[in-house]
Amino acid sequence: MTAKALLERIIKIRKAIDYRNTKIEALVEQAENTSARLTGMPHNQSADPSPMATAICRKLDLEREIAELDEERKSLIAMLDLLEDDDLSRLLVLRYVQEAQWDDIMAEMGYGHTHIFRLHRTAIGKLDAILKDGTKRN
Repeated sequence: MTAKALLERIIKIRKAIDYRNTKIEALVEQAENTSARLTGMPHNQSADPSPMATAICRKLDLEREIAELDEERKSLIAMLDLLEDDDLSRLLVLRYVQEAQWDDIMAEMGYGHTHIFRLHRTAIGKLDAILKDGTKRN
C-alpha cells in the first residue's frame, strides 16, 4: 500500500462510517414509527412479518460493520506514528484524519504555504519508504 492510498483509505473509511450511522438513524426512526394499526378491516399481508425485528437486526449489522471499519481506521492512523518527525505526522493527521483545510493547518502549525507543502511532500515520501520497507519485511 502506498502512503497516498493509506491516507485516502482513512478518509474513505470515515465516510463509510458516517454513511452507516445515517442508515442507523433512519432505521431507528423507522422502528419508532412502526406500530400496529387495528382497524378491523382486512389488509394485505406485508412481505416482512416483523418490520421492527428486521430494522433491529439491520441496525446490529451496521453497528458491527462500523466497529470493524473503526478498528481498520485506527490501525491505519497508527501507521502515521511510524514517522519519527512529529511535524510530519501531525501534518498528516491534521489533513487526513481531522480533514482540516490547508489554511487551518498553516495557522495551527505556524508555517507558510510553501513550507507546509514541502513538509507534506516529505511526509508522503517518508511514509511511502516506511510502508515499502514494511512490506519487504513481511
